[in-house]
Amino acid sequence: MSRPQFADIAFPTAVRQLFTYEVPTGLQVEPGMRVWVPLRNEKAIGVVIRVHSQKPDFDVKSMMQVLDQEPILSEELLKLLDWIHQFYYCSIGEVIQAALPSGLNFISEKRIRLKEGKRPEELAYLTKDKETAHEILLEVQRKSTRRAMKLSDAKKTWRGLKGEKILEELLKKEILEIWEEPRLKLGKARKKKDSEPIKANMRTAGDSFVDYDITISSTVNDSQDEWTLSPLNTLQPAQEKAYQQIEMTLREAEYHSFLLHGVTGSGKTEVYLHAMKTAIECGKGAIVLVPEIALTPQTVERFTRIFGEEVAVLHSRQTDRERADAWMDLQRGVRTIAIGPRSAVFAPVQNLGLIIVDEEHDSSYKQFDPSPRYHARDVALVRAQQLNATVVMGSATPSLTTREAVQKKRHTLLQLKERPYSSMPQVTVLDLKQYRSAMRGPLAIPLYQAVEQALDKNEQVILLYNRRGFASYLQCESCGHIPQSPDCSVSLTYHKSRNILLCHYSGYSRKADQRCELCGSKTLVAKGMGTQQVEEEISSLFPQARVVRMDRDTTSGRHDHQQIYEQVLRHEADILVGTQMLAKGLDFPKVSVVGVLEAEQELAFPSWRSSERLFQLLSQVSGRAGRAKEQGKVFIQTWKSDHSSIQCAANHDFEAFEQAELRQRRAGSYPPYSRMIQFHFKGADAEKTIQMALHVTNILRQITSDEAVLGPSPAVIERFQRKTHWTSSLKIAPRVNAKGISTLLDQLFFEIQFTQPKGLSSIRITVDVDAVE
Repeated sequence: MSRPQFADIAFPTAVRQLFTYEVPTGLQVEPGMRVWVPLRNEKAIGVVIRVHSQKPDFDVKSMMQVLDQEPILSEELLKLLDWIHQFYYCSIGEVIQAALPSGLNFISEKRIRLKEGKRPEELAYLTKDKETAHEILLEVQRKSTRRAMKLSDAKKTWRGLKGEKILEELLKKEILEIWEEPRLKLGKARKKKDSEPIKANMRTAGDSFVDYDITISSTVNDSQDEWTLSPLNTLQPAQEKAYQQIEMTLREAEYHSFLLHGVTGSGKTEVYLHAMKTAIECGKGAIVLVPEIALTPQTVERFTRIFGEEVAVLHSRQTDRERADAWMDLQRGVRTIAIGPRSAVFAPVQNLGLIIVDEEHDSSYKQFDPSPRYHARDVALVRAQQLNATVVMGSATPSLTTREAVQKKRHTLLQLKERPYSSMPQVTVLDLKQYRSAMRGPLAIPLYQAVEQALDKNEQVILLYNRRGFASYLQCESCGHIPQSPDCSVSLTYHKSRNILLCHYSGYSRKADQRCELCGSKTLVAKGMGTQQVEEEISSLFPQARVVRMDRDTTSGRHDHQQIYEQVLRHEADILVGTQMLAKGLDFPKVSVVGVLEAEQELAFPSWRSSERLFQLLSQVSGRAGRAKEQGKVFIQTWKSDHSSIQCAANHDFEAFEQAELRQRRAGSYPPYSRMIQFHFKGADAEKTIQMALHVTNILRQITSDEAVLGPSPAVIERFQRKTHWTSSLKIAPRVNAKGISTLLDQLFFEIQFTQPKGLSSIRITVDVDAVE
């Protein structure tokens, strides 16, 4: 007689534990499969993490049904997700929810039905109001003849009526059963001659089972004539030198990580393409990670021209049908290359041998909300280590964390110092203190004249105004000074409602200055203007020009970014105005002039990374100019012309910036010389939220050290959606691993659980490991 089997199952909740169920005899289950199980008084979907024969010392329920014929998560991916669960201190269910595309994860609908084998008239007598209960039960039974009634529909039907309380009673007494039914939001299957049906058994009303044939099309055509693939371009000497080192590790199938540091327009993508070609020749697959905004036709087309339908694209603006198609094609090996933003790091590429992280410095690789708050670049490095794969991280302005890892020999540096077919743009810094009386709207005279000349020559212009709408600040219009925190080397945020300047790291605050602390002038002005206002002023300055704006407001639709990109590429627009998304991966050959308005605004954001972000932004947007044969012109308008980030960006001098910034980071023990763990406290009651923040921060100081803890202090937006937000931060050694972080945070929450003052249980605490802001 075989021993009984048990399965440890994860659910999409914040609870960091697994739940054990017995596997009924005859039911075949493997890790990575979705199952249907009873959970409290409902029936829920979970994912099996482990199957074993160790009987727990408590009563266990039996699972009801396996929903997948094959695991949707491989052993390799489960291992990666477990690392994320530990390192970023979240539940394994939350990680699974993030990793799987919609339609294949925990998405479900709660439905209700009568208790099995019972009639409405029998069950109604168990309630206080038999007539109303009988009416509700008859309606639920009637709706269940085709498909069980949704719980949400039932609540709407009897909301505000006397039946509302009876419905609650029927649910509480389990006269009506609730269960989660898997919901595949995939629409009708596409019919292709080379498609393969993938079946998932779904439990439906009446305890019957229905086979849903979900046909995932590979879209691979039998006829090669429909694809005309382009050959790879010949590499220039510097590109060839970089590629050869990558090629060697790919053929040896050993883990290795590279930083490809190349100036804008130096041909990093050509190196990526040759590396991917080698990976495919070696029988391996590849993942290409790009910032979300860079998923333009230009990016995808460049890869598909070379690799055709080997490429699967995964991103948030696809339909659920499209994402599920791409995921399953990769899992079945129909496609071998995945391209997408941070979530594509989980793509089920078979025999994965190469991961490329383009623009590795970009902050969009860090997930903020909801949990898991992972960084895709670091997850890519761990996944490659687990598989003996190669990672290539590319950037013209690499993060200082990655550069420091190069110095410690954890990554190999590859450099492309020149543009092969054009020269770097000429950058002019315009000090606004000198041009206050020489402006045309928001443009200083030299920039205004350069725009006029570009338009006369039928060339295009990019104007960047990176207004962060939530970080107001004071600035002296005489000397350009922005008040700084004495504790944290970040700018003080101006809170107009309370007329104070506040540091959002240490909690330092003071009454808003009346005079500039640097020069004594009374010309302190609260700054803040948006791209829409800039667009209107530019349109009035150049009435014959076609002005287009690209920011979050104009790219909220699924195809908006693509349409604006194509409009500019076809030269149906002369001037492109926008925010930092203009700096990411756009290649417009006819852009000859780039202007940055009030460049120092990035410094007003209260973060230890402000200087780094400013340098990266200026360097990246400058790289949009002069990508054809003629040298481009860049004008940086600023009140802080002497700031090192601005000067280094103007001189294309990454090394000088790196040395200056790392000196400051080292003095304050900020990353890369530490890891930052941020704790966020949110509650409806301001007093209780602050009390919880103080309590947790005191425990942090007790179990670590006073010097390692910052805060607590109000969040950048202290009051948001009727909730109060506070934060505190902890600096830990940079080499602390996943187990060490998990152990430390387990200890913290153990102490919180047993020392928490009464009445604070409603305050939510979230943890952000490797916080980047």
